[in-house]
Amino acid sequence: MARMQGKTTSDISQLFAGIDVSKAHLDLRLSCEGKSRRFANDPAGFAAIDAHLRARAATPCLVVLEPTGRYHFPVWRALHEAGHGVAPLNPLHVRRFAESDGELTKTDAIDAAVLARMAAERRPAAKLPPSEEQLRLKALTTSIADRIDRRAALKGQRAAARDSLIASSTRPRSPNSPTPSASSRPSAPG
Repeated sequence: MARMQGKTTSDISQLFAGIDVSKAHLDLRLSCEGKSRRFANDPAGFAAIDAHLRARAATPCLVVLEPTGRYHFPVWRALHEAGHGVAPLNPLHVRRFAESDGELTKTDAIDAAVLARMAAERRPAAKLPPSEEQLRLKALTTSIADRIDRRAALKGQRAAARDSLIASSTRPRSPNSPTPSASSRPSAPG
């Protein structure tokens, strides 16, 4: 491979892209272009992104995206199946990268540009998307963990209520406080 100013010719032909993911749309920015493009976050949008990438590079592209809830999994899988490398990055690392470049503004288009720059500079390793079974298992374990946390919180609330009730019933009464009448006392079983 020929080297040109520290880069190999295969590096020059490599296309890098960043995708900012939201529920309804995907903002795509290529490292070699000056503007972002918006696509729907649905199968038609994924196909349009693939066509857009293939029109600009002869080889598959490295796409970097920030995991966003569950909304990034379908585009990750679609681009992987189309032959592109996809690297999901930790959102905190992306934010710190942007701040190190002096980018403090946060919009979808800017986030896509930061991701494309990060892909070109850092070249993160592409990862395989999780299978449907892995996603279901993750959702199940998250649900179980939430229920365990909720149960622990309810136990704590119950203990606090019980302690409060015991504390109020053992407080000495003031001489002016009413005493329970004989009719309000429970009768003995008879």
